[in-house]
Amino acid sequence: SSDEYQQIDFTIYPNPASQELTIGTNENITSLNFTIIDIFGKAIFLNKQVDSKILDVSPLTDGVYLFIVENQEGQKGVKRLIIHK
Repeated sequence: SSDEYQQIDFTIYPNPASQELTIGTNENITSLNFTIIDIFGKAIFLNKQVDSKILDVSPLTDGVYLFIVENQEGQKGVKRLIIHK
């Protein structure tokens, strides 16, 4: 179904982002892992634990990425993330 990848309800902002990205969710934030994939399918960050609502995305170069969160139960949510310095 089209909802298959939106099992977790979350927001990311600002988007476009440059240095920091904030995750908004009702999930227990520290139970989430995140993955960021570039347009070539390369994982820039892979299954990193979310330890706070604010993530440092300054290592990312300008472009479009997929931002994926996953909880302990294997449920996922996906958003398109734009980095613009």
